[in-house]
Amino acid sequence: MLTGMIPRSLGKVNFSWLNMAHNQLKGDASFLFGASKWAQLMDLSWNELDFNMSSLTFSPDYLQSLDLSHNEIKGSINKQISKAKKLKSLDLSYNQLCGKIPTGGPMKKFKASSYAHNLCLCGRPLPPCTR
Repeated sequence: MLTGMIPRSLGKVNFSWLNMAHNQLKGDASFLFGASKWAQLMDLSWNELDFNMSSLTFSPDYLQSLDLSHNEIKGSINKQISKAKKLKSLDLSYNQLCGKIPTGGPMKKFKASSYAHNLCLCGRPLPPCTR
């Protein structure tokens, strides 16, 4: 049961997998992500993380599994995630995400459950965007 903020110093570490799920972590965890990170598996689900997903970048060559479900993450899903060609598992459900779900690359294989219970996500596999 880890509580509090994730230390910013962890942003300097290049993890191949990081599982901090089912804790009571709060605040911004965006510094754990980046195009130059080697992360293959990132599971930060079931916390109280609150940051804007729009600015996150992901390694197109390494990322295989991303679970950010059950947090308070805002913004939209950065289109750059569609370039993560090895991405096999994605769960962004139960957040406060909004906007069009990126298409292309691995994004076509994820079902609606990957995006369920967000504020206003739209586009395949969810209903089409109206704007």
